Amino acid sequence: RAYAGMPPTATQPAPAPEPGHPIPTTLGASSPIRYVLYIIKENRTCDQVLGDMPEGNGDPGLCIFGEKVTPNQHQLSRDFVLLDNTYCSGVLSADGHNWSCSAITTDYIERSFCGWPRRAILMVRNWPMRMPWRGHLRD
Repeated sequence: RAYAGMPPTATQPAPAPEPGHPIPTTLGASSPIRYVLYIIKENRTCDQVLGDMPEGNGDPGLCIFGEKVTPNQHQLSRDFVLLDNTYCSGVLSADGHNWSCSAITTDYIERSFCGWPRRAILMVRNWPMRMPWRGHLRD
């Protein structure tokens, strides 16, 4: 059944990929991709570290850890990808990690993380109510 160009949702099947597509459509299916390196730089904005890169959409005036201080991060961004227009309004790791590793967070986290001390978050790390229903990139 066609869905008139609507994106798939949890109740609609995803369209079949083209033959030879490297991303499997089912968990555990084979793929030519063997490794994915995903680097998260916490507690700094993209502009603070990579704002001096002319390839990006950064503000050099906000760059305080430029290429002289972070040459490896700059080279990784040149060699692979510069995600300078990826935004997360995470206040602390409780919601920020869900947004960066799952592209979504749970209603439970959004409503309750502000009152949690950091230690309590670590103690309930795998608590089902705080886990995004679609899983994480690392799963």
